[in-house]
Amino acid sequence: MAGTATGLRAGAAAPGPGGDSDQPLLRVRNLTVAYGGSGAAASTRAGAGPQVASPGPGEVLALDGVSLDVASGETVALVGESGCGKSTLALSLLRLLPPGGRIVRGSVHLDGQDLLALPEPDLDGLRGSTLALVPQDALSSLNPFLTVGSQIAEAIDPRREQPRAWVRRRAAELLALAGVPDPSARLRQYPHQLSGGLRQRVLIAMALARSPRLLIADEPTTALDATLRVQILDLIRRLQRDLNLAVLLITHDLRTAAALARQLVVMYAGRVVEAGPAADVLRHPAHPYTAELLAALPEPGHRAGSGAAAIPGLPPAPGEVPEGCPYAPRCPVVLPVCRVNRPPLTRLQPGREAACWQVRPQDGGPAAVSPVQVSRVTAGSGCGRAVQPEALEPPGAPRGGGQPEPLVELDAVVKVFRVGDFLGRQVVRAVDGVSLAIAPGESLVLVGESGCGKTTLGRLILRLYVPDSGRVRYGSEDVSTLPERVLRRRFRREVSAVFQDPRGSLNPRLPAALAVAEPLLAHGVPRREATARARELLARVGLGGTLADRLPHELSGGQRQRVGIARALALAPRLVVADEPFSSLDASVQASIAVLLQELREERGLTLLTITHDLALSRYLADRVAVMYRGQLVELGPAETVFTRPAHPYTRTLLAADRGILTTGAGGGDGSFFSVDGIPGGSTPPPGCRFHPCCPYRGPSCGEVPPALAFVGTGHQVACHFPLDGRD
Repeated sequence: MAGTATGLRAGAAAPGPGGDSDQPLLRVRNLTVAYGGSGAAASTRAGAGPQVASPGPGEVLALDGVSLDVASGETVALVGESGCGKSTLALSLLRLLPPGGRIVRGSVHLDGQDLLALPEPDLDGLRGSTLALVPQDALSSLNPFLTVGSQIAEAIDPRREQPRAWVRRRAAELLALAGVPDPSARLRQYPHQLSGGLRQRVLIAMALARSPRLLIADEPTTALDATLRVQILDLIRRLQRDLNLAVLLITHDLRTAAALARQLVVMYAGRVVEAGPAADVLRHPAHPYTAELLAALPEPGHRAGSGAAAIPGLPPAPGEVPEGCPYAPRCPVVLPVCRVNRPPLTRLQPGREAACWQVRPQDGGPAAVSPVQVSRVTAGSGCGRAVQPEALEPPGAPRGGGQPEPLVELDAVVKVFRVGDFLGRQVVRAVDGVSLAIAPGESLVLVGESGCGKTTLGRLILRLYVPDSGRVRYGSEDVSTLPERVLRRRFRREVSAVFQDPRGSLNPRLPAALAVAEPLLAHGVPRREATARARELLARVGLGGTLADRLPHELSGGQRQRVGIARALALAPRLVVADEPFSSLDASVQASIAVLLQELREERGLTLLTITHDLALSRYLADRVAVMYRGQLVELGPAETVFTRPAHPYTRTLLAADRGILTTGAGGGDGSFFSVDGIPGGSTPPPGCRFHPCCPYRGPSCGEVPPALAFVGTGHQVACHFPLDGRD
């Protein structure tokens, strides 16, 4: 294990299990970070400041004695729920803590250099060249006033010493490497013209610009669909092989960690609670928290309203960590000692550690790994009764006699964007002739890869965009012709949205409770009633107590997304358009929020349009699924049918890619990834079927005649000349 092992000893300065014969590229020991208080005034950019034995008055610990190693060419995955300290650790390594943050004690060595003692100019030279970060929030990390090409060029050549033509070619190469279609055209675009997934890939390209030795990837695949997640993970693997690149992967997605990482570190409340080889940890978790994180993962085989597990409660906020084991209030196998004494990291066997009183060394030696057994918590517990699939009426079923009128209906809707230079010479048909009806009370999930037009379609329904042709009807009214008074007073009250980017959709000056109350106040609800309702909604989505009084920058990415969901529900709308509402959430929170939306739909007749690239959650949520590719619907039908008997080759490709992430590597990162021959995008679609260049079943007519949606079963439509019928 020498040279590739990851040693975890929270609070200890001893080398990890690999010994010190081969020094790791990154060596972190006993790192402790505090926020608040007078001691935090020291600049975290200028240096770590004086280190003291304990936090100062008014300070709270965000990291408490974290130790880890990352060897050259190795991937170490750091996993845990939002708010557990993962991103704080990443910023600490770069000495980029926000104002109020301070490194209290510990050490960080990169290739033998003490990063906490380096002068700022020397450290600035290491950032990007030796040590690079892929940040979590793509939209706020990119400059909205600069083109993508300008920002990548700055990352490649910050001092502008290279020829512009070479820099531009290199920028296009990096975009292509990160899986961006038509890279030369994208260089001229601005961040707001890209989908969330494309923005994230731009950040990855920028991080790779100067060939770093260590890449800190903070949720690098959060905004990506299944096929693109596979491509990005495969890219990271190839970079490791070719460049001996080390990766510290920060993620709440255990599927991503299992696919890529050899070593796994599980964090909770700023502390390491379990660590070891990823395959061992995922197959035989020793800590109850790890076991429940695994139980919370949705799977493609789950039907709506069943199969996922939610961990009750939330991780404690910094400064509110209880005595004893911080996980004790949520633990299903808690012991009396857990509430009194903090468990140390215990060596279970070489390379395996866990901080739990349930595991103890025996006869003076390491304890054998005994996988912890916990009962799954039903996804509905803590937030009401889970909706059973058989209790849901099929869309379009008679309700009170007769067929219901659609709540939303799209008729041959087209939306065109002009991109490129200021003359707008390139035309992208983001939505191209889509017809779709959504019944009252239905849950329709729209899936597809990034850039396929899903978000644009949602914004057309919300009247944030006006179609260039075709009609969008809400009830019996054409949305695009609604008078401003009706639009503001009725439509905006009955139709709400959950946006993809939580930071960009929240006012940075409003605390969470006021952000949720704002729509109520705008519609004349008294302040006291609006505030009470806002706090009730925040508690229901898991943000009770003092979290309701925090500003957006004081919340984690997942917590900000929950504020957006609560805000969307404030006015008790009839229709909610949720654009990637789960992309920033932990698996356990995804399960509880999905069940909450199902319950609201059952209780209030809520209609849901969920736009997502997460196929596992799609099946968990949906009555029907609509699959979109390059601006067009290619398959539409009952969720169970689409996921078990897909009729379009593209749908099968998406399902195969998602299953590839779930099964690849088995926790060791050694499997071969599912590959996708081609990606969506480009301003000019091919003639005929738009998927035919990538399709293994294409025939001569596929490249000539565009297929129309046609029924292949009850309620099941597909746009394919040769629909699949169980063939391999």
